[in-house]
Amino acid sequence: MKTTLGFVALAILASPLPIVWGQDDVAKKSVVMALKQLESSNVALVGSVNEEKPAGDGLLGGGVQRIVVSSIGGTSGIPFTGDFEILASKQDLAILSKEEFPGIKILQSSDRKICMQSHEEEPYDVNSLTSTLKHLVDWNALSQAVENAKKVRVTQKGDETAVRINIDGSYIPVETIDKKIAQKMGAGGAIANVAVQIGGASSMSPQVVDLVANVVLGKNKEVKSLEFVLQYSDPMKAMMANAMKAGGAIRIGGAPKPKQSDEDVDLGKLVTYTLTTSKEPSERMTQFVGQAKKLLDAKK
Repeated sequence: MKTTLGFVALAILASPLPIVWGQDDVAKKSVVMALKQLESSNVALVGSVNEEKPAGDGLLGGGVQRIVVSSIGGTSGIPFTGDFEILASKQDLAILSKEEFPGIKILQSSDRKICMQSHEEEPYDVNSLTSTLKHLVDWNALSQAVENAKKVRVTQKGDETAVRINIDGSYIPVETIDKKIAQKMGAGGAIANVAVQIGGASSMSPQVVDLVANVVLGKNKEVKSLEFVLQYSDPMKAMMANAMKAGGAIRIGGAPKPKQSDEDVDLGKLVTYTLTTSKEPSERMTQFVGQAKKLLDAKK
């Protein structure tokens, strides 16, 4: 009898225990599935982008710093902020600002891009905007990034479920240096006493060090809205301070160095993208995409 009971006890201990998922794990799986469902269709979204600069930004050299930073990031204009709408598919990404003036209209189709913009003074940096949004609405890649995320938290339950996800900042790639612009910078002019040497990918390019996604799912587990908060580094802060002390010479070269700890990072701009799904694109968006594709087809 004792042997039989011992065997039964051993069998119970040896049998695998059922896996009980917490609400955060369940929510994570739901977000992954909801994002993958967006892959096979054209997705219309309305949203906005807002940029916050850290206190004291621009104090080192004023316009000098602004020009250097924007050029090192491979950009050629001022950041776009404000309301817009998006139409995203596997092949195309269309971005249309809410305002006509100043405003932007962009269609990225495979490896071709057409851009129309209206502005009074400086043009918008459409390359940075398009590149970032292209990654944020790449539903397949985004679902994989969420699946790999180690920090997931349900922040709201009910008919709608809100999930906060910490995604690796490397999901948004580092922009490489625009050599043509940097060479012009090195010639002098607006950069005054700042000398620039070209040396490949810049270690001074701003990187996304923190990326937080807040995803809201409807009662049918469909994506209702997304918010992305991107915290960028600002390696130029310390570099500019040292350069001014050393007579104003800066060498741009070497691959971006990985951070050793959060204390090693000088924080720069904080950029927030908010996106809400729509049933269908606006008539204005439909007209623009049709016109833009005709222009691209005419130039094949």
